[in-house]
Amino acid sequence: MIVVDASQNDEARDAIIGLDRRWNLLYVVFIEHEDDMIRIISARKATRKEREYYEN
Repeated sequence: MIVVDASQNDEARDAIIGLDRRWNLLYVVFIEHEDDMIRIISARKATRKEREYYEN
């Protein structure tokens, strides 16, 4: 599940909620550059509210 424009400034950031290899639900903020390169800004376990959003 992708949440578009998680940015608080002029940089276009996206956020995604998904599962890792160990079935942990993560919330990851990233930037996608024009050359198809992705830079991860942050990654953390999803909160209870984000988990509910993901499951519904």
